[in-house]
Amino acid sequence: MLDPFYRPEQLQGKQLQAFLDDDLAELMPIENYLAWFNKLPTDLKNKINDHWGKPQDNFMAIKRDSVDYFILPRMRVGNMLVMRQPPRSDKKNDESGIFHQGIVPINHFYLAAYFYAREFWQGDAIVHLGTHGSQEYLGGKERGLSIYDQGNLAVWDTPVVYPFIVDDVGEAMQTKRRGRATVVSHMTPPFAAAGLQGDIVVLHELMHQYSQLDNGGVKQKTAKQVVEQCFTLNICKDIA
Repeated sequence: MLDPFYRPEQLQGKQLQAFLDDDLAELMPIENYLAWFNKLPTDLKNKINDHWGKPQDNFMAIKRDSVDYFILPRMRVGNMLVMRQPPRSDKKNDESGIFHQGIVPINHFYLAAYFYAREFWQGDAIVHLGTHGSQEYLGGKERGLSIYDQGNLAVWDTPVVYPFIVDDVGEAMQTKRRGRATVVSHMTPPFAAAGLQGDIVVLHELMHQYSQLDNGGVKQKTAKQVVEQCFTLNICKDIA
């Protein structure tokens, strides 16, 4: 479900069709999104269009049989929809640079993904999981946001629930003040290192041996074993 955001080539041809056939993505006609977007105030629309271009220009947009669609990677679990929060930028390398820059307008795909969850899917509520998302840092006033400030523009009038770790009060307040969230606090969950198991232990040991060996035949043989093990376990395929 996350692959298309980092490997754009998967948004084409047979790979995209595989996502659709496996019910890991859906195509939403861009005209559905535009029917809502075009009702927004003109100055707001102009800021978004001037910065990002048309919705059809987005890297998550395709054309099929003369119809423009947004590609929405997602999972359906009963009556629950699971999605990643949409990227703030149309370019993956710019994502971290504009995460907190409220002066950068919300992009079309970000709006379209929330529109899909609210209207196309007809979700009754939005649950944000994971400390510190991006919706509460979108542009607009610091408090007392209007419906047209960008944080509210994304979620519109849909209730937002946000489980938030109890020891991060500052960011939790931000989600309430600017993300319009109902915060559900939770303690730090207990955890322990999982460690390595099975064939991965062997691979880890070979890598450890390789790093300590001097150049020579033994090191070359160990390197060959590392590569063979990597391909045998399909790890090389996963990271290709």
